[in-house]
Amino acid sequence: MEKRRTNLANGIEILIAEDSPTQAEQLKHYLSARGYSVRMTIDGRQALAAALENKPDMVITDIVMPEMDGYELCKEIKSLKTLKDTPVVLLTSLSRPQDILKGLECGADSFIRKPYDEKYLASRVEYILTNQALRKTEQLQVGVQLQFGGQAHFITAEKQQMLDLLISTYEGAVQINEELETKQRELARERDLLHTLMDNVPDFIHFKDTAGRFTTINRALARAVGISTPEDALGETDFDYFAEAYAQRTLADEQEVLRTGEPLVGKVEEVHLRNKVSVWISTTKMVIRDLDGKIMGTFGVSRDITEAKHCEQELRLAKENLESRVAERTSELAQANEQLQIELAERKRAEEQVRNLNEDLEHRVVERTTQLAAANEELEAFSYSVSHDLRTPLRHIGGFAHKLMEEHCSNLAPDAQRQLEYISGGAEKMGVMIDSLLNLARLDRHQIAAKMTPLNSLVEDVIEDLRSETDARKIEWHISSLPSINCDPGLLQQAFANLLSNAVKYTRRREHAVIEVDRTTINGESVIYVRDNGAGFDPKGADNLFGVFQRLHTAEEFEGTGIGLATVRRIIRKHGGRVWAEAEPDQGATFYFTLSE
Repeated sequence: MEKRRTNLANGIEILIAEDSPTQAEQLKHYLSARGYSVRMTIDGRQALAAALENKPDMVITDIVMPEMDGYELCKEIKSLKTLKDTPVVLLTSLSRPQDILKGLECGADSFIRKPYDEKYLASRVEYILTNQALRKTEQLQVGVQLQFGGQAHFITAEKQQMLDLLISTYEGAVQINEELETKQRELARERDLLHTLMDNVPDFIHFKDTAGRFTTINRALARAVGISTPEDALGETDFDYFAEAYAQRTLADEQEVLRTGEPLVGKVEEVHLRNKVSVWISTTKMVIRDLDGKIMGTFGVSRDITEAKHCEQELRLAKENLESRVAERTSELAQANEQLQIELAERKRAEEQVRNLNEDLEHRVVERTTQLAAANEELEAFSYSVSHDLRTPLRHIGGFAHKLMEEHCSNLAPDAQRQLEYISGGAEKMGVMIDSLLNLARLDRHQIAAKMTPLNSLVEDVIEDLRSETDARKIEWHISSLPSINCDPGLLQQAFANLLSNAVKYTRRREHAVIEVDRTTINGESVIYVRDNGAGFDPKGADNLFGVFQRLHTAEEFEGTGIGLATVRRIIRKHGGRVWAEAEPDQGATFYFTLSE
């Protein structure tokens, strides 16, 4: 079937006269898709010129066009001998019987009713082209005078033309009837849907005529007014269901809407029903018009807002209560503010006194600091002088004692020999203490020469220096990876030397000594520590451990001067850090220190 249609369309040219670009493109698309050759023109005059230039197999023309309409174009084509047998199809809505009579008057071969679909358009074109041979053999014309609508119409058309027009008209009528039935079914569905929606919404919906009589209400309104079905309200008014005052107001509102045509939107009021029930509603009303725009009545929707109204009243009461509490609280705050202002004034005076005291204190601190600095300088100078001056007599004492021992030892009694040994040992110990004091005094005058220094190299140098004391012992060293820091390497090596030599000394009685150097973090601060498993000490004396000549062990237990840890504290302080120790008797000791970044 499709192949036969394609064969029929081959070589067929259709001329189209259509002033609407959209309609023209649609026609061209439909026909070209079927294999027809299509020429386009935009009005009757242009189409006639195109037909005279090259005779088409068919002309499809719109009726309403500028210059020359479709009826005139058809008449011109049918009046010309060369074009008379060309079938002309009119595109029309067929909204009036006059359209058919005018088509017959101008000699049109068929109608295609607007709007059309592709299938219907193709069937009409096929039908006309198929029956074209019959129309060419038909020569008899019929002349008929008709009166219609007060006008005379003279019809001169071939029988086949009239038959085609009648068939196309009938087909158009059948199509219109089918469309009407379809629309009626759609309207019925929409009506059912509307009634379903109306009957299932909680709002009160009604339709009224211009006299205020109900024509339709929904089930929610029927329940509200106390009737079993919505149909029971037909022909009734508000006066039949509501208090008279409310009914009067609604009637006045509806008459105003009917008079002005303007809607009433969101009117809030309290309604008293016949059963004494009181509700609050928000109502919107508007006019209903027919297809010609004539007012038929009113449509209204009322929403039950009783709960919202009660909430509004509760909110209003809450707001009033809140405003009262706010006013009360504001008064309290005002009083508190006054008291605060008094307190602030007093505090300001106190701050002024404190500031004056601070200034006085700062002045005294500066003055006292200056005095202490001068005293320290004098003390250091005195210590250095005393220590230096003591060296000569100590050398004499030690030297003479040593000479007596060498030259007269055989002539001295044993007690005298022991006493000379005590004198010589005491002089030697005093010399060591004086040297330590001199070194401690020099520390305060030493200027920090800081540079980036790897701490592991300092520790390794100290361990190497202690090798003469540790080679004969079993010592397990645990030296972790230490950071490189900005410090005075000479001073910090001396601090490590004092700490590690103490660890070696106080683990002397351990068969297996363990000495550890590592780092940790305490309260977010990087800390270096030296730990041993030696003799330890009583933690009660930890605070005094870093003072000059402070010792927690006797000289018989462990030799020493009590200056080594004081030296460590001064070195660490000069680097902006602090040092402390933790220990238990016979459980070893740990010495911690920090350095500024």
